[in-house]
Amino acid sequence: VGQVRELTVTEELTWQSGTLITDVIVMWTRPEDGNYAGAKVYASRNAGEMRQIGTASAGSTRYSTQAAIGEVIRFKVVAYDGAGRSASYTDAPVWIHTVEGASAPPASVEDFLVEKGLGGVEFTWKASTEIDVTGYEIREGGTWETGVPIVEDYAGNRFFTTKKKGGFYTYHIKAIDMLRN
Repeated sequence: VGQVRELTVTEELTWQSGTLITDVIVMWTRPEDGNYAGAKVYASRNAGEMRQIGTASAGSTRYSTQAAIGEVIRFKVVAYDGAGRSASYTDAPVWIHTVEGASAPPASVEDFLVEKGLGGVEFTWKASTEIDVTGYEIREGGTWETGVPIVEDYAGNRFFTTKKKGGFYTYHIKAIDMLRN
């Protein structure tokens, strides 16, 4: 049986019993040749010994495991066929991944719109779908770093503030997560 192809690793954050968990998902494409039935998934955590952590059977092309922020995991995926023959362990593809988990900052806020209204300014934006985003911060000023906060830890995606003095103003928005990123 041939080797799996296009080995990749992604992360998903999930809530379990009130705790934010990082699921590390290993995915691959079936070998071009052979009667692919599944794959054995091996991992080495933080330079430890490479050992089998699971099996993706019934033709599956993904495997999920939990990990801690900062953990470095080396994955190896070895295909096997319906007769139980395996591809070469030595030549199997390897992917090294450092777990970011909730330590990665949230993505940039999308569709941020500022509109002048009667007696003030209305801000709207597309709500984040990231599980660890807890709110938003809006600042007024030339840059994010020099801007003055207008609102912090705001949970909605629409906000109005009074603005009596006319002029040209610049606003910035940032999603804030559980770790204050």
